[in-house]
Amino acid sequence: MKKPKLPAYRHELPCVILAIDPANTSGWAIMVEGKPKCWGSLAASDSDGIDRVIFEACDLAIRYKLPLVVLGEEWGRGGIMGRAQWQGLGGAWTAWKYGCDRARAKGLPVVESRVLRVLQKVWRSVFGLNLGREVVKAYCLRAARERTGIELPPEQHDVAEALLIGLWGARAAAVGAKLPAKLMERWAAERADQ
Repeated sequence: MKKPKLPAYRHELPCVILAIDPANTSGWAIMVEGKPKCWGSLAASDSDGIDRVIFEACDLAIRYKLPLVVLGEEWGRGGIMGRAQWQGLGGAWTAWKYGCDRARAKGLPVVESRVLRVLQKVWRSVFGLNLGREVVKAYCLRAARERTGIELPPEQHDVAEALLIGLWGARAAAVGAKLPAKLMERWAAERADQ
């Protein structure tokens, strides 16, 4: 494994993150200030399930009085995937985006500018995981277990990736840049001596 890059922030950001590894079976994790609260996987075709997950993330954001950031994995061009697979992955993300739209329409705190994507190679590089496809699944399971204490079976590698995406986002400059300025100022002042 490559040496991990340092995160942008030394402390977890003041937000709730819904991290998504979109695929036909999407892994998801909800983090509150970098700590996993709930996680799982579901079919991208399960719009009711997607709504339940997004509503749970909104409920936690309201309960903790923190902004919600939705963070989905994105893939760069190239690679070994065929056209049908690329379209399937894009369709899975679209299902989650529509879920965010439905939540926003119901008045829930899903702010469009806080629905973000992170390139797979960007979040993986922080954990030293830019490896071959099959190798990275096992490494993601191990990295998620080491960093969260959550033990997942091999078929739940998408959930492990969502947990790691959430951990990346909890300290990422791209996420911090989308949080309210006053909240970030107060958060930074509270941690100035740490």
